[in-house]
Amino acid sequence: MKPRQHGFTLVELITVMVLMGILAGTFMVFFKPTIDGYFDARRRADLTDIADTALRKIAQDVRRAAPNSVNVIDATTTADNVACVQLVPTVGGGRYRTGPDLTNDDASCPTSGVCAAYPDSSAAASATPTFDVLVSQFSGATDPIVKDATVVINNQNGDDVYDTGLSRATITNTVAAPPRPGFGTHRVTLSRNPTAGGYDAGRFQIVAATEASVIYSCSGGRLIRTNVGSFTKQATCPAYSAAMNPYVLATDLKSCEFQYSANMGGQQSGYLWMTIVLERQNEAVTLAHGSHVDNIP
Repeated sequence: MKPRQHGFTLVELITVMVLMGILAGTFMVFFKPTIDGYFDARRRADLTDIADTALRKIAQDVRRAAPNSVNVIDATTTADNVACVQLVPTVGGGRYRTGPDLTNDDASCPTSGVCAAYPDSSAAASATPTFDVLVSQFSGATDPIVKDATVVINNQNGDDVYDTGLSRATITNTVAAPPRPGFGTHRVTLSRNPTAGGYDAGRFQIVAATEASVIYSCSGGRLIRTNVGSFTKQATCPAYSAAMNPYVLATDLKSCEFQYSANMGGQQSGYLWMTIVLERQNEAVTLAHGSHVDNIP
C-alpha cells in the first residue's frame, strides 16, 4: 500500500493568494501615506539643510565684504530665471599709523634716523606710501598682508573699489618686522596712495590676490559661487558653465531673490535680504536670510 501524499490543492492556493492580495491592499491603503509622508519630510529636511547652509555661506562673505562693494546685478529670477549679486571679499584688515610715533621715533625724525612710517593723506594719488600696521586681524591661518595682495582704504562708493580703483592699491613690499617693535606688526609699501583726499581714519582691508571679487548667482537650477578674478564691476549675471569651475552651493533651485539697501536708517550700514526656493519631487522649501553689511570705510 502506497503512503498517502500531502500537498495543497489548486483551490487552496488560489484562496491564499486572494487573502494575501487583500492583506497587501489593506497595507498599502493604510500605510503608504505614512511611508510617503516620511520620505516627503526627509526631502524637505534635506532641502532645508542645503538652503540654510548656502545662505549662511553667502552671509559669511557679505559680512566680510569690503565696504560699499555689494553690487546686486539682477535682483530676482522671476522674469529670466537668473539673479546674482557681486561683492569683494576681504581676508583681513586692521589699522595703520596715521602720524608720528612720539615714543619710538628718533629725535631727528622725519628727515633722518629710525622713524615710524605713515601715509601722507595730502599727497597725490600717484604717490607710493609706506605705513606701519598697528594692529591686524585675519580669518585664516595664513597672514594675508603679503606682496601682490590688495589694500582697500576709504571705499566711500562702490565704483571706488571696482572700475575706478580709487580706494585700492597693490602691496609692492611688506616687512613683517618694522625697524622697531613699537612701530607695529608690519611695514607695508603700496603701489599708489588711496588715502589721497584727506582720509585719516586709519582703517584698511585686505583682499587676496587670487580672489578680487566673487559673484553668487542663481542660474540653471543651481546656486553657485564664481570667482570673477578681477575688480571689474559686472553688468550681467554669468551663465552656468562647468568650464567656469564654479562652487555649487545648492541644486534643485527653483527661484531666488536679492534685496539690498545700501544705507539703513541713515547709518553707514547696508542690509542684504536673500530668499531662495528649492524644489525636489514636488516638495518645495522657501528660506530667507538677512545679513548686515558694514559700509564704514
